[in-house]
Order: sequence, then C-alpha cells, then structure tokens
Amino acid sequence: MIFSLNGVIYQQNGIAKKTKLPYMPTESFDIYEELDNPLINYNYPGDSLSFMIESEAITLRNHIRKLYFPNDDEYNLYSKVFPIFAHSVGYNSDETMSKTSFERLITSYFSIIDKQKQEDSSLSSEMINKYMYLTDVLYILDSIQNITIGANENFVDYFRRISCVDNMGHWMGDGIFTIVNGKTYQLSSILGDYFVKLHSILDLLTKLAYEIEHPVNEFSKYKKLKSHSILYEKHVCIGINNRKGTLFDKDSLINMISTIRNEIIHNGSWEDIPKVYLNIKNNSIIEKYMLFPDIESNGNLVTYVNRRHFYSSSLKVNNIFPVIHISFLYRMLQTIVLLNYPNMTDDELKDYIINLGVPNEVIEKYKWE
Repeated sequence: MIFSLNGVIYQQNGIAKKTKLPYMPTESFDIYEELDNPLINYNYPGDSLSFMIESEAITLRNHIRKLYFPNDDEYNLYSKVFPIFAHSVGYNSDETMSKTSFERLITSYFSIIDKQKQEDSSLSSEMINKYMYLTDVLYILDSIQNITIGANENFVDYFRRISCVDNMGHWMGDGIFTIVNGKTYQLSSILGDYFVKLHSILDLLTKLAYEIEHPVNEFSKYKKLKSHSILYEKHVCIGINNRKGTLFDKDSLINMISTIRNEIIHNGSWEDIPKVYLNIKNNSIIEKYMLFPDIESNGNLVTYVNRRHFYSSSLKVNNIFPVIHISFLYRMLQTIVLLNYPNMTDDELKDYIINLGVPNEVIEKYKWE
C-alpha cells in the first residue's frame, strides 16, 4: 500500500484517474504517480528491478576497477594526481575543451609525470594511460545506466501520454473509434525510441562483457577500447553467450527487440498513420490503446514481401508492453549479476536473485513466453 494525499493512477486500459486515497495495487498493470513526493515519481509492479540493477551496477563498477587497479592505494593515488578535467572531457558537456586542447594538455601532463617519475617511481605515463582506459570502460557502464533510465521513462511516458489523448466529445454510439493527432505521433515515437534504447543496452552490455573478459595489460600508449567494433550480433565472442536467463540467451524476446529496432531505424515508423483506438461505451471512453504488430513465434515481424506491419492479432501495446519491460529488466539484472560473479551456477544465481528480493509473483505474471 502506498499512502499519498495526491496521486494519479495510469491504468493499463489507458485511462488515468486521480486519487486522494491510499493506493492499493490492482490485478491490472497500473502506474501510480505520487504528486506530493518529489523523490518518488511513480510506482508500478516490478519497478524495484530498476533499483536492483543500479545496485548491481555499483558492484560491477568496483569489479571493473579492480581489474586494472587491484591495489586500492594505487588507484587512490592516480585518482588524486589525474587532472579533474580529464575525467569528463570528451564525455560531458560541462567541459567545453576542444579535442586539440585536450590532446595538448594530456601530452604536457605526461611530460610532467615522466619527470616526476625520477622522484616518485609509482608515477608513470603508463599508469595514466591505464587510468584513462579504465575511465573509458566505466563510461560504457555509465551509458548502460543512463539508457536504462531513459527506457524506463519511455515505458512510463507511454501510459502517461496515452491517457491524455484528446476526447473529441460526443460519439455517434458505442464501439471502437480511432484518433490521430500530435499526441498519437508522440506515442509512436516513444515506442520506437524504447526499442532502440533496449537494443543499445544489448550492444553496450556486449562491449562491457568483452572488456571484462579481455582486459588490456599493456599501456605504452592511450589505447582504443578493445570492444570498439563489438556489437550484440557478435556476442558469441564472450563467455556469457547463450547463458539461460540473461540477455545473451537470444530467444524470441531478444529477436523481437532486434527486429523492431531494425525496422524502426532502417525501414519505417511504427505504422504509416500512428493512431490510438478508443473503446466507447455509453458515450464514455473506457479504454485507449495502440496496436502491436503481428509477430511470429521466433520474434520476427510477420512479413509478406515488403509488408511488415500486420495487425491481425489485435494485440494491444498496453498489454504486451509491461511483459516486454519487466522481462527485459529481469534478464538484465541476471546478466549484470553474472558479470559480477561469472562462476555462479544456475542454482546459485537463483538463490542470489531471491535474496535480492525480486518480486517473483510479478516476474511470473509478466513473463515473456
């Protein structure tokens, strides 16, 4: 139970309703936005998975750091002597230094370090190169975390925005009607962005796994990431490949995500005219939804020559979206746990996940099958 004086419930049927009563979760997939608490924006079944992923990412960050600096004192030393600006130039808009200026400053800094090396043998340009490389590897993890937050926002935003699709007023009777306006195009973009983000996570996790399994051990110069050309399609090169329950177990869920992502990027939008369906009863809207394209059992879009957007199954986005989102987050969590503890057996992983407090009833209810 969530106590709040003011809140909004975005229901799975696409209808939003305000509440001033304690919110009790229902059988449907509802998203609750708490308006009185700036620290808690929304709650939904399975939202704890996002926090668990963040927690495991912190552990993974420390694991990666120890691959390159197993000695804490050595790491702390280079954290202090490494210029603060060099952590974020090339990654963060807070730093507006040009590439040329950055290269010049780093070169000068190396010269200073090499001179000081005569007085302090613990300092060397090789170690600075290693520290910079570590920063680059950790940026992959940062990006995974950022994109996961963005995907979660897309997910919630779909239900927020569909609830705001305009009511055109009076209807000629009960039935299913469609509406097309700027908001329906926004919804189409949100769905497309979501699948692009999920596939980006797949690519970045592949890069990160490769970096963890193939750490660089020679730093005579500042090196390009080993994983710079590695993408998810090449994940056969990593040890976690095909591990059941992870994102590297390429089943129909992963295939569907990849297929829709490729369709959005290379072939077209969600549909030619993005629309929301309105279910009208007694001159009131009782449901708002979009349709999900037909997919085959292997996750591919049903295709006839050039036609890849069939909707004969009348599958509602409102119903399948929670299944995709919860299933992906759950498998992402297990993937990151195994990157932390690659020698875990399946039974050990199962016990570990249980101890984290994963909501098993939610996982089972919204399981991709």
